[in-house]
Amino acid sequence: MKSNDRITVIILGLLAQEAMSGYALKKRMELSVSNFVRPSFGNIYPTLKKLHASHDIRVVNQSSNTKTVYETTPAGIQTLKTWLMSPLHPNEPFLLREYFFGFIDPAKRKELVQAYIQHLYTTLNHYGEIKANYQAVMGEFPYATLRFGISQVTHDIAWYEAQLKEL
Repeated sequence: MKSNDRITVIILGLLAQEAMSGYALKKRMELSVSNFVRPSFGNIYPTLKKLHASHDIRVVNQSSNTKTVYETTPAGIQTLKTWLMSPLHPNEPFLLREYFFGFIDPAKRKELVQAYIQHLYTTLNHYGEIKANYQAVMGEFPYATLRFGISQVTHDIAWYEAQLKEL
């Protein structure tokens, strides 16, 4: 998922939670999802314009000082749900998807977390193959980064398995 696509689903999700202006949206993004995308007015306002033109969001209030407040339409919520329920992509930050889990049914949440756990095990197996085949020739610092990756994925598996039990 490209950064522009991330901004699109983030805007749809945040405006589905609460109607906001572009300025308020940027502030909310800085507090909530800035690990996934770096919000700027240069990417927020063109995305708002595009989403408004496609009827995924609508204007709910426009004051005399040109502050425009937007909210997600039913079509926009469906666009968000379609993305949420779409197949996982290897480089997608799964936590971004999980941030908006409230818009999909509990069974689908579990299914997505199970799929992500499987992806993590595949990644862990891949790291294990790298370690087995190249550890002797890697050098100290490349091996340290591999150990970090193994540690991180192992942690993520444990965290998501616990999360799955809570769902």
